[in-house]
Amino acid sequence: MNIFRLVGDGCHILAVFLMLYQLEYVKDATDISILSQELLLITFVLRYLDIGTHFYSLYNTLVKMFYLWSAVAICAQFKLARGNIRDTMVENERIQKSFILIVAFIINIAALPYSFAFGFQGFMWGWSIVLEPAALIPQFVILYENRLRVPPFVKAYIFLMWIYRVFYIMNWIYRSHYEPYYRPNYFVYFFGALHALTLPLAVLLNRYKPYEERNSSEDERGTLTLLDLEQDSYELLNDAED
Repeated sequence: MNIFRLVGDGCHILAVFLMLYQLEYVKDATDISILSQELLLITFVLRYLDIGTHFYSLYNTLVKMFYLWSAVAICAQFKLARGNIRDTMVENERIQKSFILIVAFIINIAALPYSFAFGFQGFMWGWSIVLEPAALIPQFVILYENRLRVPPFVKAYIFLMWIYRVFYIMNWIYRSHYEPYYRPNYFVYFFGALHALTLPLAVLLNRYKPYEERNSSEDERGTLTLLDLEQDSYELLNDAED
């Protein structure tokens, strides 16, 4: 155990509680992607199949149990907060989720020689490693589509999830240098780095505005400015008459 692992887990746990608070007490699921949360749930289920067969430490077991419980709780609360939605929207989400799962499955098969994942549990673990970087992509899509009105808590949640991944990478670097029995796994490193790069890319896309949208915003600002000038002129004329 090292400080990087503790900080990473702490940021992840804080992000989870932030999401649960938003769904349980604020009762607002606006701009939250249920697809991302379901993919994270699947990721943790696939990754922690060994929770009943392998014991590494009490801390490790408790963290695994918390991630599983919290992922289930978030999805359940989201369903309640979301209410009734159109069947077409649900069907589209199912198609997107199936596509992401299948692509991650195929990539995992292709990467088997590099993942050192053997047996059923090992294969499921490798699948979760490939799946995790893609899990938040639907959330990033929502951020991009609604970039002019993204709630602060969504930004905070995404940022904490990014910090969690960055500190996990630092944890791997630390362990590879200071733990003699730690075996580097470049399969994990690659997809971990890919995961860490998703947020900066999403931020860049979030700041980018299409040409049409930029022009419409400028026109709107120009109209408001003219209206303000007309109002100021009218007030000056009234003052002069008085």
